[in-house]
Amino acid sequence: MTALYSDTHPKMEALQIQLWRQASPTRKMNMLAQLNASARTLAMMGLRSRFPAASEHELRYQLAVLWLGEELARKVNAEKTAMQNEPIEVTLKVTGILERLGISALHRRLARFRVLRHGADDARRRHHRRNAS
Repeated sequence: MTALYSDTHPKMEALQIQLWRQASPTRKMNMLAQLNASARTLAMMGLRSRFPAASEHELRYQLAVLWLGEELARKVNAEKTAMQNEPIEVTLKVTGILERLGISALHRRLARFRVLRHGADDARRRHHRRNAS
């Protein structure tokens, strides 16, 4: 196996990899969220130094340009992008709650299926009620 870090002793690196492998899915998602938040913070700090007079709206747009490219950033409404409420943060909260409740991945899939199915049934009932009136 090639070394991930040139400044880390191979035994310590092996231990780090072992700890990553043993981490729960929630812990891994938390680590990913922390890395994502750090990257966003660093990017915003860089943008603030490059554009000191920019508003928060403009800074979010510039962040979208960095992450998505200019063409896609223009298509995305900077006020409503996923950068304000990152999906991974929502996923972390939901995953943590489900783990604390002891709900396994299979139960989550079944619950999602029921929600989707019942949601469709509810939509059909609302549609029929509207058309009946």
